[in-house]
Amino acid sequence: MASDQFSSSSSSEEPSIDLRLLLEINRLCEDAIMKGDDTPFLLLNVDDVIEKIKQWKLAMPRVTPYYAVKCNSDPVLLQTLASLNIGFDCASKEEIEAVTDLDVPAERIIYANCCKGPTHLQSAAKLGIELMTFDNESELLKIKQYFPTAKLLLRLMVEKSSAKIQMGTKFGCEFTLIEHLLEAATRHNLSVVGVRYGRNIASISSNIL
Repeated sequence: MASDQFSSSSSSEEPSIDLRLLLEINRLCEDAIMKGDDTPFLLLNVDDVIEKIKQWKLAMPRVTPYYAVKCNSDPVLLQTLASLNIGFDCASKEEIEAVTDLDVPAERIIYANCCKGPTHLQSAAKLGIELMTFDNESELLKIKQYFPTAKLLLRLMVEKSSAKIQMGTKFGCEFTLIEHLLEAATRHNLSVVGVRYGRNIASISSNIL
């Protein structure tokens, strides 16, 4: 089973911010003001990323997280995650290339897009990226034509919840179509190895499915 995002448990105490970091942030802001530059910039705490992955592995050693590259494709972040043997969730050919350029093996990549272009499927097949998502029969037919040995994850539509941001209804099949799609996959000699769902953001309910 794969989820769109990964998170980790954290201490109840608020992390302290290094004084040197605060001074550097102030310096960057002052420089931007002096130049009249209102372009946003990103501050990334690599140590914090490493600590969160450490916490994840301690809490759930048998669960491999797959980081959604679309969340933040900063090269330093991707390189850090690659060095920690994290899996990657890629929604496009460009995201796949960004990850494979870091020598991430194909078995650590999910092609997480339910509407893949034929040439992009062919590229995934050439790279050996077998794990990918689908949520409709048209996508199954496309996969059968261009990558019949792929290992498929059926993306499920998550019912609307109390979440502030609904992310689970953009893609995914309705529960009433699950049986039809699994039968279609069998009929087309395609291998379905699991399911995937889109988790809503800031949900106050623990009943995701």
